[in-house]
Formats: sequence, structure tokens, C-alpha cells
Amino acid sequence: MSMGAIFVPLRDPNYMSIVSRAWSIALAEASKIARVVKPVRVENLKPVHLNWSSTGYAIVTGSQTFTLLANRSVVFWGIVSNASDFDYIEWYRGENYIGEWYTLPVYFFRDKNGAFAGNIENYVFRGGETFKTNAHSTSGASTVSAWFLGFVALPETGTKSAIITT
Repeated sequence: MSMGAIFVPLRDPNYMSIVSRAWSIALAEASKIARVVKPVRVENLKPVHLNWSSTGYAIVTGSQTFTLLANRSVVFWGIVSNASDFDYIEWYRGENYIGEWYTLPVYFFRDKNGAFAGNIENYVFRGGETFKTNAHSTSGASTVSAWFLGFVALPETGTKSAIITT
């Protein structure tokens, strides 16, 4: 049984080391993709990557399943949250439970931004892999005013487009 997520705020001295670790992982993923297709880039995760352009920077609640396209990778490393009703998100690799991010405390951080102080490697997903999220809102809202902080490695021809199958 894994411990729930611990988030550190932007002002915590460990914050930048977490971001740097996630960036290093994303660059390593980009190098692997570059063996197959070039050029490759790393960019911040955007709603378009998850086919959530219509929701903007809001996380869809309930169970959501994603399968990454070939030559794509995503590294989730944190949360930004302006939602007092967003209390947790469960993560799965396929149907296998990875862990739970207890997200409510991030709302109370001054910067409303938290980096995951845990095993980031568990939250790296690669082309062809399926992952599932189950975001919970205490109010029952269909979206929460929050966003995943993450880096996406992908071919330059795929920038500003979905990294998942539709």
C-alpha cells in the first residue's frame, strides 16, 4: 500500500529540485523518442494534449482513461489548484492502482501550486500505455478549477495537438 501524495509549495526549497527531476526525466524520454523520429521537443502539459480544449485549464472529474499515441511521453509532477472542492485524484497504469494524490491542501498554499514530493517515476507514461485518473470533487462538479503540472515529450510535428488516442 502506497502512502498518499505529499505536495510541497512553490516557496519550499525542495520545489525546484522536484521540477528539475521531472524535467530531466522528460528530456530522457525525448531522447528515446528522438531515436525513432526527429525533431523532438519537451513542452508543458496543456489541455489540448488531453483533448480537453473545451474545458480549458480544468480537470475533468470522475474516471478518465487515456492511451498515449506512439512516440509521446508525459511526466506528471504537480498540481495547481484554485478549487476548494478538489480533494483527491487516483492514478492507474492500465487497471493497476498507482497511488492517490491528496490535492486539497494545494488549494490552501499561498501560490495554489504544489509539486509532488514522491516517486515521480510512477507518473511517467509512454506511447501506447494507458493510464486512468479518477478526480473527485466534494461538490460533485464535472470539472474542478485545477490543472496537472507536467512535461510532454513529443515530435515537433505533434505540438499543440493531442498526445492521446481519441
